[in-house]
Amino acid sequence: MMMAGLIILTSCGDDPKPPEIGFQTETSEILEGNETTISLSQALPSGVTPTYTITGTATETDDFTYTVSPDGSLAISVIDDFTYDPDETIVFTLTSLGTGATIGLKKTHTITIKETPLTVEFQSISGTRTEGQ
Repeated sequence: MMMAGLIILTSCGDDPKPPEIGFQTETSEILEGNETTISLSQALPSGVTPTYTITGTATETDDFTYTVSPDGSLAISVIDDFTYDPDETIVFTLTSLGTGATIGLKKTHTITIKETPLTVEFQSISGTRTEGQ
């Protein structure tokens, strides 16, 4: 005799939760002409690819360039334009991770670009002048 059976699989609520990933910090500062790296809060799981939007007052290619590393960190190079500017900002917002991870609480990182301090040098500190001329 053959019996038909029915198997029902249900979740017990113990499925692993995908990791929450954001930036390690929310703000940083850098002087013109320098480089920095902005890291994520943890390593990316296999197959997870971060997507960022960039806003702020600084202009890409005029004020900075960046690359995204395989681990999701951002390598930023700030260009020294040798012109005094007020502070500028670069705002990176983590907008997507694809599948396998969710965006954590620190989804935005703001970099403030500070002006390189000016140095004034005098070529000569001596001189003469005749009184009355």
